[in-house]
Amino acid sequence: MTEESLESTIENTEEYGEDIVVFDSLDTIQGYEDAPPGENKDFYLEKVAEEHGMTKEEMLENVETDTYLQWTYELLQEGKLTPRTIPKAKEVLEDYIAQGIRPVVITADIQGSADITVNPYVELGLIDPNDVYAIQHLGSKKESDTWIKAKNIYEPNTNIVAVYEDTKANLEAALKAYKGANGFLVKENESGLSIVETYKN
Repeated sequence: MTEESLESTIENTEEYGEDIVVFDSLDTIQGYEDAPPGENKDFYLEKVAEEHGMTKEEMLENVETDTYLQWTYELLQEGKLTPRTIPKAKEVLEDYIAQGIRPVVITADIQGSADITVNPYVELGLIDPNDVYAIQHLGSKKESDTWIKAKNIYEPNTNIVAVYEDTKANLEAALKAYKGANGFLVKENESGLSIVETYKN
């Protein structure tokens, strides 16, 4: 599967309301300090598990998701996990904003953590803090119904033109929910954000 350039990924559509673009957070636009490129999820899970005397595997097998997400929030508050921007993501956000398309974040997280991890982009003026939606409570992002619920609750009168995700199953579910949106499967490599695959919807 060949990687594609981040250039020329924006396509406007006219349907109804304001145009928005949806970004996942972790490993899509946000990483952690000291984490190798593209390995941010494993990095934070290992860090959280270690703080509680477990391996990552033990934690995932024995601890409820809501519990270790709360533990993650506590580490973020304590400064033991430090969020960072992913190189080249800033330019993608700027391109959409320049075209009048508002970026929003939909992440499988709890709200406190989502607010902290996306804050570097809030401080840059690229994402409004009110446009950060933590949807762990709505269900799995691998289910299209979860994406439908998220839009109906948070962005009912907008037109989603594109979705960026680092997980293929999540992206496919989002595109099933958001007819007409284009999809971009992305990853972080040594040079920053890279498109792995493009889906035209």
